[in-house]
Amino acid sequence: MKFFLPAAIDDEQAERNYVAFAKWAGCAVPSGGSRIECIRFRHDGEDWVAEVGKPLSGMRVEEKRRKAGRVTVRTPLSDPAIVLAIFPGDPYMVVTHARPITDMHSEWSNPFMAGRPSDVVYFDPPTPGSGAPTDGSSKAT
Repeated sequence: MKFFLPAAIDDEQAERNYVAFAKWAGCAVPSGGSRIECIRFRHDGEDWVAEVGKPLSGMRVEEKRRKAGRVTVRTPLSDPAIVLAIFPGDPYMVVTHARPITDMHSEWSNPFMAGRPSDVVYFDPPTPGSGAPTDGSSKAT
């Protein structure tokens, strides 16, 4: 998928906001081919997915005893915070549209640390001539 930022009106605004989010999260700005679309990570025994443009979602999996034996109980989890950007590092950092960016409440801090994800999906690298930086530089000032 082509790199985007939710609510950006054009590629230049997306790039400016991405650079600002990276600075706010204390992260370097990844090159065009290293920008992250989605991660899967574990937090407090729960499996979560952070995907740019979508609310946080997850699954709690528990083994419970029943009279008939052990059963696996899967509980879907969600949070209304929409993911705006994900930055690699140790730990990975996730920026959402929750407070302080908007008045929307989330159970997660903003930005929050996602540790080391179990799976990482990258946006497609920019094509030459598209105007998007391919080397980690930014036209934003």
